[in-house]
Amino acid sequence: MFNTVKTLPFLALAALLVFGSCKDDPPTFPNEITSAYYFQIVIDGDTTTYQEGINDYGNIVGDFWGGPVPSGYQYAPFTCIASAEAIANTTPENLAQSGAVAILINTPDVRNTFAEYSVLPTTGDKGIGLLARTTVDSAVAGGFVSWFDANGTEFNTNNGTQSNASFVVTEVTDQEDQTRAVPTYKTVALTFSCTLYDENGNARQASGRARGRMVAWQ
Repeated sequence: MFNTVKTLPFLALAALLVFGSCKDDPPTFPNEITSAYYFQIVIDGDTTTYQEGINDYGNIVGDFWGGPVPSGYQYAPFTCIASAEAIANTTPENLAQSGAVAILINTPDVRNTFAEYSVLPTTGDKGIGLLARTTVDSAVAGGFVSWFDANGTEFNTNNGTQSNASFVVTEVTDQEDQTRAVPTYKTVALTFSCTLYDENGNARQASGRARGRMVAWQ
C-alpha cells in the first residue's frame, strides 16, 4: 500500500498512545513529544501519539501521488509515523495505529527537476484538499490527513466533506538526509483540525500536529 516512489495509491495516517481522560489506567505510551519526528492526533477527545525511535516507530516518507490530473498536475509528498512492522510491509493490518499527512500541491505544468519541485511546499494555512489517485481524479490543493485505527480501518479527509477545517504548515526546512533508505530533503511541521471518514462514511472528529521528513519526488 505504501510505496516510497512517485505513485502511492493511498495513505495511512495515525497515532499510537491513546488514552481517555475518564480511564483509570495510565496510558501505555506518554503523550509528551520528545522526538524530532512525530504524529499526534486527538480522535473524538482521545489523544494518540506516535514518535520516531519510541516503541519501535519510525518515519516513512514518499509521494502519494505525483502526476497529471484533469486540471494540470498534482504532487503529494507525505510523511508518516508507523511501526517498524508497517515500514517493512505496509499492509492495512500493519498500518493499524499509524498516521500520515501530505501537502497537496497543484501546478499547471509538470515539474521535471528537483529544483522545480523542491520549492513547492510552503508554510501557511492550506485548508483541506483532495488527493488524486488516478489521472482522471479531481485534485484540490491543500492538506491530506489519514489515520488507521487499531483494527486497520483507514479514516481520511478524502472520504467526506469538511466544515471549518484547517491544515496549517508551520515549518518547511531544508534538511538533506542521505543516511536513510529513501533520501529526504525537507523537514515539515504542521497542525490540523478536520473530520476523518472511513470508506463507509463513518466520521471521526480529529485535530493534531505532525513533524517529519519529506521525500523529494523526482
